[in-house]
Amino acid sequence: MSEIPKGMPYVLQLSDRAPSHVARILLPAADLAADMPPLSRARPQAVYDDDGAEIPACSVAAPYAVQGERRFIVGSCFADRAIVCRVTTAC
Repeated sequence: MSEIPKGMPYVLQLSDRAPSHVARILLPAADLAADMPPLSRARPQAVYDDDGAEIPACSVAAPYAVQGERRFIVGSCFADRAIVCRVTTAC
């Protein structure tokens, strides 16, 4: 018979309210043309923050466009749903 690891009940309890954060990496325009841009000049920019109420513990975010409007979809390893967000900052 298998046994649940001691920390697992705690992790499962937190899974419904774990925060989510999505960031994109910005590179200076001059670096975008380079084959291997220097990551030391990269800057993260937050595009989504949530306390876990909307979607807990996000595990993936993927950009896409609908009729020219930029959006991204956010998924979670704990929730059985995904959310769609509009990009409201200049990309």
